[in-house]
Amino acid sequence: MVSRRNRRPDYGLDAPPVIRNLAIVGTAIITIGLPAYLLVLPLFPALAVGLALWAAMVGFSMLLTAALMIWSSRRGKLYMRDKIIDSLHLHGDETVLEVGRGRGLLLLAAAKHLTTGRAIGVDLWISKDQALNSPDALLANARLERVADRIDTRTADMRSLPLKTVPSMSSYQASRSITSATNLAVSARSKRSSGSEGVSL
Repeated sequence: MVSRRNRRPDYGLDAPPVIRNLAIVGTAIITIGLPAYLLVLPLFPALAVGLALWAAMVGFSMLLTAALMIWSSRRGKLYMRDKIIDSLHLHGDETVLEVGRGRGLLLLAAAKHLTTGRAIGVDLWISKDQALNSPDALLANARLERVADRIDTRTADMRSLPLKTVPSMSSYQASRSITSATNLAVSARSKRSSGSEGVSL
């Protein structure tokens, strides 16, 4: 049994239905392509070769895309997360708002840079956008990252945020910068650095 100390946060598989469909269709095209090639070859050799090449290119491109999406979910987005958080130059006293936080990839990374500040996350917990997406999964990651005491979570639509105020200065949106299924992040500077009111609960 893996101890809690040795466990790593799980930030989920992004767009699982898309990955599943790419894998199924890609495999089906390759599987059907071979018998189709053998059936057509005696009658129309040139057409058979064309069908085989098409099936191979389309099928393997779908499988490759699915594999790249899995790699992005497990490795690639962690690299992009670090670049995004570093670019914010957080001082530690900011209030950070992440909309569509999922399992907390950006939210928890930002919380690690906070001392007196807070990290607030809002989501609707849609599992088709991220596998096993839930508040419990986020909190489990927060405990593993040792930032559970620096975050607040809300279940809400981004079009109707359950907050008194929202960031008006120093906004940072990272839509599509991690994966096609990851929306997010808005960061509000503290009053000291921006001179404007930040996020309020």
